[in-house]
Amino acid sequence: MKPLSKIANECPIKEDIVISGISGRFPESDNMDEFAQKLFSGEDMVTKDDRRWPVEINDGLGSRTGKLKSLDKFDSSFFSMLTYLSHSMDPVSRIVLETTYEAFHDAGVCPHQIRGSNTGVYFGINTIGK
Repeated sequence: MKPLSKIANECPIKEDIVISGISGRFPESDNMDEFAQKLFSGEDMVTKDDRRWPVEINDGLGSRTGKLKSLDKFDSSFFSMLTYLSHSMDPVSRIVLETTYEAFHDAGVCPHQIRGSNTGVYFGINTIGK
């Protein structure tokens, strides 16, 4: 396997790269500003309730978990999707659509303006599993 430095030299970047927009979903928060406010005020956003699944199902993970609010809210017409299809989608897929749009908005970019351009969208998902 080639070292990363050698790969980087073989593929020099000819243009500037800018990461200019951000979005996310965080426990007990509707947006990043609310999350930051709660975080800086020391609010505990890890809860013990059965809002998403029975508490006893967490076998070994503990009974307190961080949960997202309002997973049932999704504007399928905004994303030009049929409502019945959006109801059968994995919630993570809906969140990816929403947060991608929000990151563009945060960057001050209209997603329609970059259609067909050389633009990459990267995201990460973190879940706890066994």
